Amino acid sequence: MQLRRNEKRDRHVFAQAMVEGSGCAREKASQSPFSSLAPRRSPLAPSAAGGMTLVELLVVMVIITTLVAAAIPLLSPPGDERVIREAARGVNTFLAGAQSRAIETGRPFGVALKKLSQDTGRLEDSAVCLEMYYVQQPAPYSGFDDAARVRIALDVDNSGAFYANQPYQVRIQFVRLESSGAANLPSGVSYEIMPDSFFGPGDVIVIDGAEFVFIDDNGNEGGLDSRGRYPATAGFPDGTLLARGPTNIHSAFSFVYDNQGVRVSVPPNPSLPPLEYPYWTEPLRFKLLRQPAPTSNQPYQLPTGAAIDLRASGFTVRIAGNATNATVTNGEFAKPDLDTGTASQVNNPIENNNPVYLMFSPEGSVERVTYDLGASAWDTSGVPINNYSANPFSEPVTDNVHLLIGMRENSPAPWVDFTAFTGTEQDLASAKAKINWLNLNSEWVVIGAQTGAVTTVPNAAVNPTAINSSLSPLARRATEINAARALVRESAKAGGR
Repeated sequence: MQLRRNEKRDRHVFAQAMVEGSGCAREKASQSPFSSLAPRRSPLAPSAAGGMTLVELLVVMVIITTLVAAAIPLLSPPGDERVIREAARGVNTFLAGAQSRAIETGRPFGVALKKLSQDTGRLEDSAVCLEMYYVQQPAPYSGFDDAARVRIALDVDNSGAFYANQPYQVRIQFVRLESSGAANLPSGVSYEIMPDSFFGPGDVIVIDGAEFVFIDDNGNEGGLDSRGRYPATAGFPDGTLLARGPTNIHSAFSFVYDNQGVRVSVPPNPSLPPLEYPYWTEPLRFKLLRQPAPTSNQPYQLPTGAAIDLRASGFTVRIAGNATNATVTNGEFAKPDLDTGTASQVNNPIENNNPVYLMFSPEGSVERVTYDLGASAWDTSGVPINNYSANPFSEPVTDNVHLLIGMRENSPAPWVDFTAFTGTEQDLASAKAKINWLNLNSEWVVIGAQTGAVTTVPNAAVNPTAINSSLSPLARRATEINAARALVRESAKAGGR
């Protein structure tokens, strides 16, 4: 019995020793210098632990990528809507940046809307903006020294009435106080020669608190130089330049000198024929506010396919009357062009190449908006001959500024007489889609005139066939634009702007 137990124990010890010896042999084999020559396991071979192979991982990644690519169009807006939203965000951000710069620097700072016609020279591109750039206001100019002055005269005809096409137009003469004097000027007053190309049409001169905007007189008083500014000899021999003044010009100033420099005993009545036309004021102090100048900052280019539609952009459009002769106060930065493409109408367009300036004050509000209401001279092929700016607008504004972001292909918009529209609902939707202010994908970027706050508001749905058919085409189009801004007005009321 004892012998069997001993034999059993010996066999167990022997088996254990064999196992331990085998482990040591494997360890020594792994440390052998020839172990690196042993074949390695392929990374593509099935894993003993049950993991995925590289091929399996690549297949899974391809499947996931395909599913995501297929889902993006379903989760994202359509192409046009996506482009317009991206453009609206960019315009909003760029404007907000200008407002911040004005507040930070304590000087007027703003944005210029560049008209595409400035690059292409095409008439139809003057209502399209694809690029914005920053501008800053140059320092005011009040003359080289304390002797600098100006004189004002009413630019009236021989009956004492303003010219019908230029209401409240005045003549402004730069002079200086000095003992030598000059002929046809009051005693102790001489002509002042302004710096060459220093200012031009659209610039504002402030005299005794009243603002006057210089206007281009198409060369009758010396013309413009190649930069569209006044040369040093402009207005000579009498140093006179034309400007548009305030409506209260008669009561705001006293005209006490005749055209020979002789002081009259009683201020003349402008409604009576002048004896020595025209009559002039005393030499007065002034402050010249030149138009904004571009900065070195990078401009903002709207995304491909998007544009600012200047036909519908601007202030509030006001309409008086409901008949065919209803008057429309245009608030657009580019007047509506309802021509049919005939040569006579192309010769008398209502567009120009001059940019639109939106300036913010150091307090952050909209300080001033400058743009040209006049027309360039174009030939019958639509190519500009010069930049005749007969009616510049440069004033502080009380209305909000509206910028319509739409599709480039829809500007300029075709004229559609919706009051006589007889197509199907699908035809109507197709026609509206080609007009930015009737296209629901369009968006408004709005600048609050008082606060300077910049917001983006969707375009409102408009039924153009419901607009009063007795209105003129211009009034109907203005009504469409006003209706498209309905959500803007609701947003302004809700925000208290």
